[in-house]
Amino acid sequence: MTKVYLAYRLPNTERAQYLIGFAQQIQSLSAMKDEGVIIHSFDGQQKLFVQDLQNCSPSDFDFKLKEKQWSSTAKTDYLHAFSQIQAAFEAQKCDKVILSRLSVVPTQESPIQLFERLNQKYSNTFNYLLFSEEMGCWMGATPEILVSRKMEQLQIMSLAGTKAVDAGIEWTAKEKEEQQYVTDYVLQLLKNHQCENIEANGPKTIQAGYVEHLQTILKAQLGTKTNFSQLLEGLHPTPAVCGIPTPYAKELIAEVEQHARQLYTGFIGILGRDEQTFFVNLRCMELSVGKARLYLGGGITAASEAEAEWQETEFKAQTLKAILEN
Repeated sequence: MTKVYLAYRLPNTERAQYLIGFAQQIQSLSAMKDEGVIIHSFDGQQKLFVQDLQNCSPSDFDFKLKEKQWSSTAKTDYLHAFSQIQAAFEAQKCDKVILSRLSVVPTQESPIQLFERLNQKYSNTFNYLLFSEEMGCWMGATPEILVSRKMEQLQIMSLAGTKAVDAGIEWTAKEKEEQQYVTDYVLQLLKNHQCENIEANGPKTIQAGYVEHLQTILKAQLGTKTNFSQLLEGLHPTPAVCGIPTPYAKELIAEVEQHARQLYTGFIGILGRDEQTFFVNLRCMELSVGKARLYLGGGITAASEAEAEWQETEFKAQTLKAILEN
């Protein structure tokens, strides 16, 4: 088992939880227990169940950050990946792909100081700090819930489309199309897994840090033949973090991105006795000695423009840069 330090604060709550537990690799989400935390990477190679969680104080966190030789994604590399994705659109192989890049930013603050600053600045996001010898140190402030479950009731967030706050511009057809892709995907998945009483409310505009998104909330009830762990496995990754069709988009991402996403666009699940909530790991970064590596992405469609997509990732970077450059 691996020792894990985990701090998190749920959206719109005041107090953060500081915990120490032990993680083990699981092969399937059906191995989830009633209480604990699931850490799931984008590619599914890491499925960690953290259990035996004990409350602690911030001073109990024992960080042994390692020196890492990280570099930011060059804009020329990003533009080359963008052109490869556009070629796939022209060949009618896919309709949407999420392209991500890295931005390395210096910081001399401790992880605990950064986490506390994150909580002070952002109240409506799921904020977390995670450290283990094997995974390293990760931190994030994500606005997106993959799915929450309370007894037999489900709620899923379809979140896609991005623009800067106070940009003075309306949502374009491109962003509305992105959002509808994700909503339609989730609706079909719920039907395929024989969920009942399915409804969709939205889209509406929500703010997350320095950007706004289009959000639709989907609600459903588990059917008598619904297997929740299989539904969760099928839900990840959604088109909002991968693309359409998802299997091909996932292969293309592995081909064109020059970095491993690791925990970025995976999910973190908080499993309580009566409620389970799984958060998509967006607006996240990895920490090493003296620097942070930010993971930034956006949805690419045939209507996308390369410079506009690069600028969108710049806007998203401000969520974390705001606490790093304070």
